[in-house]
Amino acid sequence: MFGSLLLLGLLRPAHAQPIVVTDFRANARDASVSYMLYNELIEELDRAGFSVVDGEQVWNRLQVNPMECGASPSCRRDALEAFDSPLAVVGESQIDGSTVVVTVRFYGWERPNPVEVYQEWIDPGQEPRVVREIVDLADDLHARLPMPRGGAESSRERESSSAKEDRRREEEDRRREDDRRASERELDREDEYLDEVLSLDDELGYEDELDRGRDSRGDAGRGAAARPGNESERSAMGLPDFLYRKYLDSGMGSTEWMVARRVRQRAFSVEVQGGLGRGDTDRSYDVRVALDDATLAAKGVYSYDTLLPGQWPQVMGGIGFNPTPWIEVGVLGGIQYGQKYLTAGWERYDEDNTLVTRDADAYEPVPAVSAVIEPRLRLYPLMVGYFKPFFTLGYNVRIMDDYEVPDLSTVDFPDTPGRVIHGLTVGVGAMIDVHPRIAIVLDVPMTLELAGHEGRMETTPLLSNVPLPCSAEEPPCHWGRLTRFSAGLQIRL
Repeated sequence: MFGSLLLLGLLRPAHAQPIVVTDFRANARDASVSYMLYNELIEELDRAGFSVVDGEQVWNRLQVNPMECGASPSCRRDALEAFDSPLAVVGESQIDGSTVVVTVRFYGWERPNPVEVYQEWIDPGQEPRVVREIVDLADDLHARLPMPRGGAESSRERESSSAKEDRRREEEDRRREDDRRASERELDREDEYLDEVLSLDDELGYEDELDRGRDSRGDAGRGAAARPGNESERSAMGLPDFLYRKYLDSGMGSTEWMVARRVRQRAFSVEVQGGLGRGDTDRSYDVRVALDDATLAAKGVYSYDTLLPGQWPQVMGGIGFNPTPWIEVGVLGGIQYGQKYLTAGWERYDEDNTLVTRDADAYEPVPAVSAVIEPRLRLYPLMVGYFKPFFTLGYNVRIMDDYEVPDLSTVDFPDTPGRVIHGLTVGVGAMIDVHPRIAIVLDVPMTLELAGHEGRMETTPLLSNVPLPCSAEEPPCHWGRLTRFSAGLQIRL
């Protein structure tokens, strides 16, 4: 997934400027992109007046793999001295969806931290522009940075003092060996962790990204010392300082570390969940018609439409996106099951509005569904690890259908329209990342109803004595809220 390049040894612009460019390290997925960047860089360096030295010459001079040399501060220093150069350029390329992320770090001879960092997200066809910008920046930095130990003069002094050089080289070899062993111990600990994840992935039947990341690391990580950080890379990864330092100490590539630590960054996801909704899930409609006893003409209507509390299943699905590791934005949609209750009746009055007779029927409850749409925001206080609690904030819209009341031969009952209930959703939950792309979701959101949930009543003096289905002395008809207890799966794409 990663491509690496090492540009070493830029001489003074007054002369041909030697520079070392090794082959890009790449997996099959991004080999063609890395190869194209490599060739375009070679051509642009030639046009800029650089004398290109290949990786084989680096190996012959230092007896160190050029890929390893780019990650080791001590080896970079040796290379700068060996080629009398004030500047080393270390880069990597990574495919991110349809774009390629190119990150290049420029190092001077005097300190291990980068003096400049270049990072660019490019689309296909933009490689020549990026290569030109890298070469231009290298030219500018080369002219401003000091030469190592006096430049070419120090090289001649080292050649005339072979015994001193041999002793220095032995000391450097021992230091590199110590760095290599320390790095291998750290990588071995990382491999033990990755093996545990791989065993779980095998059980789930998924191709493992960590294995591919570890293969791409290969021998490049062996012998590498702790890497210096920079603000551009930290910002691109979306990490706070304390997590970025842990990434630097790990010796892993950025994507490999984020996959191993289950960090969510610029990832789209789909989610399905089901559970129980408890609150205003049901609906009741009570309608009565006053009739003239002689003509059976309607003299008035009473109706009362209200929500009722209940608890019924609900099914939801949605999509989401993580712009940063601690934020997820998305939208859920689905259905909330419930029941409908209906009571319909009539009353006949004489010309003096005296009640003659009445009748009412309570129909059997019928199943009902509500459509739910909920844009939401999740905040993750813990951005790494298998277990990630989160807080939810959203806006809930629930749509209920109409009531159609069966008419009698002599009575035409009015229907009642549907409802659209608006509410504010707050809640808590947790993600359990059982795989780099799969998480178990535990979600408990509560919607506080703001509009559309109130009881709707129509009455007439003739029917003022009809008992309400609920009153102030009894439990309220509706609670004004709906709480969902849900569990499901989230798959990151």
